Amino acid sequence: MEDETGPNGYAAGRPLMSRTRSTPEVTWEFDTDQDQARESRLRLLAFAADDNHFVAGAHLDSPGIGRVVRFRGSFRYEAL
Repeated sequence: MEDETGPNGYAAGRPLMSRTRSTPEVTWEFDTDQDQARESRLRLLAFAADDNHFVAGAHLDSPGIGRVVRFRGSFRYEAL
């Protein structure tokens, strides 16, 4: 996704699933390095929210594209 300033969006899967968005500090048994997974997820969500990027993914609420915003000390996905 691009606008006049260049790329401003990205596609993501599991880091933006509903459970992860509401509690991004929670890790999954499938995360090989849980500390790294947690840090990466929080960094990705902060990047998306702070820079107002569009996000797209199969695990997002319809229509599958929107924005991540900071909300009550965590993050929330807002569909377009």
